Amino acid sequence: MIIRSALTCALFALALVVVSACSQEKTPAESKTVAAKPELPAELPSPHAGLIQRQPSAHPPTTGKSATTVSVPESVAGKWASVVLQIENKKSATRAEQVIALHSEYAIPESTLRIQVGDFLPHFSMDAGVITSLSNETSNPAVHVTVFDGSQAIYQGWLFQRFPSVHPFRDERFGIQLAGFNAQEGG
Repeated sequence: MIIRSALTCALFALALVVVSACSQEKTPAESKTVAAKPELPAELPSPHAGLIQRQPSAHPPTTGKSATTVSVPESVAGKWASVVLQIENKKSATRAEQVIALHSEYAIPESTLRIQVGDFLPHFSMDAGVITSLSNETSNPAVHVTVFDGSQAIYQGWLFQRFPSVHPFRDERFGIQLAGFNAQEGG
C-alpha cells in the first residue's frame, strides 16, 4: 500500500511537469486562457529604500500568459471563502499563518511583496491542459497565487497543501505555503 501511494505521488508529480511543459506550446486560440491581471502602477518608494540591499530573485519572472484552462465546477464554485497561507520570513526565522479571502490580495508586512489569491480547488486535477476539481472533497487541496514584487509578477502557480514541494514559491526572503482553507458559511 505504501509503495502504491508513493508510486501514485510520483506519477502525479511527473504528469504535472509533462502537462505544464506541453501546455506552453498551445496558442491562446487553441484553449480558453486565464487572463493575466493588468499590472498595477509601481508603489511609492520606501523611505528605507536606500538602507536595504536588494538580492537578485531566486526565481525567474513569470510571463503572465498561460495556455491552461481552469474550470471550477458548480459543485465547488462559491463553497470556499478563504485560504490559510503560512508565510515564512527567512531573515527573522519566523512563520505566521495568514487567512486571505479568495480573489483578494495580501501585502506581506515589511516587504514589497504582495500575494494575489485566485481560485481554490479542493480536489485538484489536471488533464490535457484543463485544471479542475474532481469533487468538493479536500483530497488534493490547491490554490492559485500570483506573487508580485512591487508591480512585477515574480511567481504565478498552484500551491499544494499535501505536496508543498511541487512548484513551490522560492525566494531568498520569504516562503509561502498553503496551510489550510475555510468553507463559506452555510456552504
